Amino acid sequence: MKILTLNTWCRGELFENIKKFLVDERADFYFLQEVFNGNRQDLNEKFRAVNVFQKLFPTFHFYFSAAILDTRKKEGDVENGQLLMSRWPFTSTEALFVDVPYGAYDEESMSDFSNFPSLIQKVTVSIDGKMLTLCNVHGPVNLKGREDDQRRLRMRDILLGHITEHTIIAGDFNVCPETQTIRSLEDRLTNVFKGKFETTFNTKWKDLKAQPGYATAVVDYVFVSKGIRVMRALSPKVDVSDHMPLAVEVEIVSRSGR
Repeated sequence: MKILTLNTWCRGELFENIKKFLVDERADFYFLQEVFNGNRQDLNEKFRAVNVFQKLFPTFHFYFSAAILDTRKKEGDVENGQLLMSRWPFTSTEALFVDVPYGAYDEESMSDFSNFPSLIQKVTVSIDGKMLTLCNVHGPVNLKGREDDQRRLRMRDILLGHITEHTIIAGDFNVCPETQTIRSLEDRLTNVFKGKFETTFNTKWKDLKAQPGYATAVVDYVFVSKGIRVMRALSPKVDVSDHMPLAVEVEIVSRSGR
């Protein structure tokens, strides 16, 4: 069973690359952040990404949760949020806002995202008689990811409250490994890529002279509970976003290890 997480970079222009990459990966679960869900056919494909992905993956099950209504000057109002795609049907779905609720924002003109909504998608899926809990995370956005703040600690507490025997938590947490936020999660879960990266950003799209911190910022994670065995984990070297994708192959095990 393969999972893949990717922040699809709503401000970027790499949507053609993203489409090919997602299809080529042949994952069973896709955890996607910064996904547009416009309905008008005259919109550029990236602004109606959910519909495009539904056509690319006609047998998959989709759960989209809007974090904001993006009030764009050219395209008009377009919802932006998170998308979980699953080869198996969902038995339950829930959108959990960390604190700030859904609202309308002119995202193009914003530079301060400190009060931007942060969302966790939580779903369950039944596979071979075992209930799997999946959480798709997009953490609070600001340039202080090396610090714990109340919003990030609140996100941590929500995640800790939804851990089951078979849990996978993945996404763009917008917080670095040296924080209590991440250490608390590591107390209960396995951080699959711990210590593997200097950064999870695709730094070719970052101005490292102006913002050198991106070169050493790990913010994308995959966490698994004890009932999930990791078979293989890697970050594909592709140019699809300003973040790097993470891919993990796992199997579900029982308490006895079988």
